[in-house]
Amino acid sequence: MNYYKSNSGEVFAYDAEQVAMGLADDKTPMTPEEIDAHLNPPPVVTVPDRVTMRQARLALHEAGLLSQVQTAIDSLQDPPKTAVQIEWDYSSEVHRNKEFVLQLGAILGLDSAALDALFVRAAQL
Repeated sequence: MNYYKSNSGEVFAYDAEQVAMGLADDKTPMTPEEIDAHLNPPPVVTVPDRVTMRQARLALHEAGLLSQVQTAIDSLQDPPKTAVQIEWDYSSEVHRNKEFVLQLGAILGLDSAALDALFVRAAQL
């Protein structure tokens, strides 16, 4: 099979007979690397919007961050400190985009990509 792409990036696969008929004349041959990337795309990772508190704590533990969470909460000032402590102590689920998750993530040095990775890992536990 021979792979070609159009100017718009659309991919076409032709056998030798189709190429000889001129079907690929207006298209660019793909490199082996492009063909490999097309045939073997990376898996799509979906970041869950929520995980259980058990999953979150296990993922934090695996990442070596669980022991730092209480210190991060203690570093906050009220009124958010009390609300964050209640969320941490009594929530059954952790929502990825909740304000307290973003606050604690920032204190723990986690950017958006690192939080996403933590949630992906937590969902597997």
